[in-house]
Amino acid sequence: MDFPTTGRPIGQIIEKLDSLPNSARDAAVNNSIVLLDNLGGFGESVLKLYNESSPSAREAIAEMFELVCNESFDNWMDRVERSCDGFSKQKEVVREFDTLPEAIADALDSEGWAVSDDDVRNLGYLEIERETDLTGYDLILTIDLRGKDMDSTSDWMTAARELVYSWDPVEEALIAAGCPDAPSVDRIIEDFKSTYESSICGIEAVCQIVTSAWDEKTATDDIHSESLDQICEHASDAIDESASICVDMQLDSGVVR
Repeated sequence: MDFPTTGRPIGQIIEKLDSLPNSARDAAVNNSIVLLDNLGGFGESVLKLYNESSPSAREAIAEMFELVCNESFDNWMDRVERSCDGFSKQKEVVREFDTLPEAIADALDSEGWAVSDDDVRNLGYLEIERETDLTGYDLILTIDLRGKDMDSTSDWMTAARELVYSWDPVEEALIAAGCPDAPSVDRIIEDFKSTYESSICGIEAVCQIVTSAWDEKTATDDIHSESLDQICEHASDAIDESASICVDMQLDSGVVR
């Protein structure tokens, strides 16, 4: 069983998590385990418990985690750290874009998805594509925003979750098995399960990172805009007040005719 052997301070990962917005932190710690029932907050609790435990207890915790989540604790912890670092980087990248769909498309592109160049806003959906892990099958997925608000971070997250949680590797593999020259059904199922775990599940986390960064960006922009409005308002008031004083002075001096 693969237990953590890196010796890196787990406390540093927890500090990174604590610095994230709540939604981004939840996505980081629950990525891959959020699909299990009644495990909200499970990952973060395990991480903190592991950090505070003795070496022997840590081994038992890692074993328990692997049994529950069917993944080694070390692999999951690496992904949590990458998600934390990814948010910090994405937070800066998001500022380069004028629209939320552009920011999400860029983030998915950086994760290896080929993103359609079509007008997302008019189509109402974002089409993404990649080859599967084992057989190179051309997999095309759609994040469907039809009937939703393209500028809403919550609507994007709803659409991303609907895609991730409704995509059934076995069901999709059986459909693909009917294509000409397709590999065996078992091989396609293995392929689609691997791709689901390695790539498709990550779509939610990518979108969560971008939408959380976008919320921070727009909140900052709103504050900046409000500050500019206030400055203009104060300047206008100052000009009006100055003009009023000048008129009063002229009246007192009898200059005004």
